Amino acid sequence: MIIVSAYSVANAADTQIGDIDFPWHSSLNTPTDLLNSIANWLLAIMVPLAVLGIVYSGILYITGIQGGSGEKKVGMAKKSLTWSIIGIVIAVLAFVIIREVDRALRGQI
Repeated sequence: MIIVSAYSVANAADTQIGDIDFPWHSSLNTPTDLLNSIANWLLAIMVPLAVLGIVYSGILYITGIQGGSGEKKVGMAKKSLTWSIIGIVIAVLAFVIIREVDRALRGQI
C-alpha cells in the first residue's frame, strides 16, 4: 500500500496543478522503478555502515587481543563482525531479489 501511494505521489509530480507547472520529470515510471530506487538507496546506506562496523570490529579485536583480559572485547568484536556481514548480505540480497523478480515479471529469464 505504501509503495503504491509513493508511486502515485512520484508520478503526480509530473502534472500541472492550476497555473503551477511542475517542470521536473519523475524517473519512477513503474512500481519496479520505485523498488529499484529504494533498493539502490538502501544499498548506498547499508554498505558504508557495514564497512564501518567491520572496521570497528577490527579495532575491538586488536585491542582485545593486545590487552590481557580482552576476552569480552574479542567476543564483542566477533558479534559485531557477524552482524556487519549479515547486514551486507541482506542489503545485497534485497537488491538482487528485486532485480530478479523484475526480470521474471518481464519474461527475461
